[in-house]
Amino acid sequence: MTDAGDGGSMDHQEMAANPEEAPPVSIPLPASAEEDVEAKLGRIEEMLHLARTMPLSSSVLVAREDLLALIADIKESLPKELRQARWMLREKDEFIAKARREADLILEDAHAEAARMVSETEVARDAEWKANLIVEEAENRARNLRAETDGYIDSKLASFESILRRTLEAIVAGRERLRAVPDLEQEYAPQTGWPQATGSGEQPAIGHLTAVDGGPDVAVIPAEGSAQSQAEPVFDQDLF
Repeated sequence: MTDAGDGGSMDHQEMAANPEEAPPVSIPLPASAEEDVEAKLGRIEEMLHLARTMPLSSSVLVAREDLLALIADIKESLPKELRQARWMLREKDEFIAKARREADLILEDAHAEAARMVSETEVARDAEWKANLIVEEAENRARNLRAETDGYIDSKLASFESILRRTLEAIVAGRERLRAVPDLEQEYAPQTGWPQATGSGEQPAIGHLTAVDGGPDVAVIPAEGSAQSQAEPVFDQDLF
């Protein structure tokens, strides 16, 4: 007889007069030995609820052998359940450790990727800065070279302009001197004894015109034997 707590029912009161006629409640044991502890505890609880109470008492009548068998099964099942619980805890710990390792690897990869991206960004920024510096230096050199070239060309053109102006002035002066040659012949005729033109058709022995040193200067060269043949050229002035 086992004390199952307070509270009876009408059936229990009816059976109180003849306790011998109230057979103990017997619940067959499960056929499977793998029944878990929770199910076995539920069977014990059901056995106690269905057990008949003793008259004027909170005690109930249960089948001792059945109850002891269930308790023994629970005791046998507990180590297995505990092993499974320990295995689950170990698996949980391993799973958590594995998850942490994977999380650490992910974080490490993320940090490495971030560092690589930062490094690439710095390299790109440095390369861009150097490229801009090279372009700026090239533009400055180009501007300086252009200015020097323009100055050189301008100075050369100014020099050419001066030379051309002087050459043009020399040409104009030479032409004017050429126009004055007949008057010079008349001026030199009495001094050199050049014969005057006669009706015989002979030309007087007058000098001839020639260029001095291949330049634009013009000189009158007296005829051979004249007093002025050894004189200096009249138009040998350097016009440049």
